[in-house]
Amino acid sequence: MNTLIIDTTYESCSASIVDSDMHCHYSFNDSNKLQSETITEVVFDTLDKAEVSLKDINNIIVTNGPGNFTSIRVGVSFALGLSLIHISEPTRLRRISYAVFC
Repeated sequence: MNTLIIDTTYESCSASIVDSDMHCHYSFNDSNKLQSETITEVVFDTLDKAEVSLKDINNIIVTNGPGNFTSIRVGVSFALGLSLIHISEPTRLRRISYAVFC
């Protein structure tokens, strides 16, 4: 089982992947509040280091604060988008509805 962990709470952006053997692969970008521009690069760099693809990710964890509201929103939105890539259309619509209306 592979878990992707995303942190965009302050002025930096980081991602980690922890596998079932508790090996941790980590990438970090300190681009001073450019999380929305660097998150994709950081996450895919971490996937490369762990030698896994998005299909191999079983869980996604996102930090939700404390921190800047906009930077937290970037991390949560990115994680939600990743979670919707490999699921069926009815499930995707249910999850989007839940995220929007709850």
